[in-house]
Amino acid sequence: MPRKAWKHADDRRPLDERGLRRADDLVPLLGAYAFTRVVASSSVRCAGTVAPYATTTGTRLRLRRALSEEGHAAHPHRAAQTVERLLDRGEPAALCSHRPVLPAVLAALGDRARDTRVADRLRESAKLGLVKGEALVAHVHGRGAAAQVVAVERHGLA
Repeated sequence: MPRKAWKHADDRRPLDERGLRRADDLVPLLGAYAFTRVVASSSVRCAGTVAPYATTTGTRLRLRRALSEEGHAAHPHRAAQTVERLLDRGEPAALCSHRPVLPAVLAALGDRARDTRVADRLRESAKLGLVKGEALVAHVHGRGAAAQVVAVERHGLA
């Protein structure tokens, strides 16, 4: 739903019909990666983006205020900490956040890039942002301190 059309707290703003369709369209794409962990901003629209995948696969949807616009504004370092915890786990994870939070998320991944080309793609994606409902897949090798991002793909939606 457009921000201007919503008169309540922004974190309660839902997806509009187009957003709901995009969320459904993400299910097969995310399914191709067999994510076993789904982490999203606590904002309704962000959680709603990955909820169809979580429901379809029976995966628990974990909400994190650190990935929300409001949480990031209050504590900017926590989004990167969330990424670090996911890398420590070494479990295939889908993460859903917002444009203002993406630079912190992508910088944390870029810090773990195996080579400069991958780091450059992450920095470019952070600078340009993603289209609503677009997915960026970071392929990670290893876990914990040894985790390295070895490749990045972007998947747009029609």
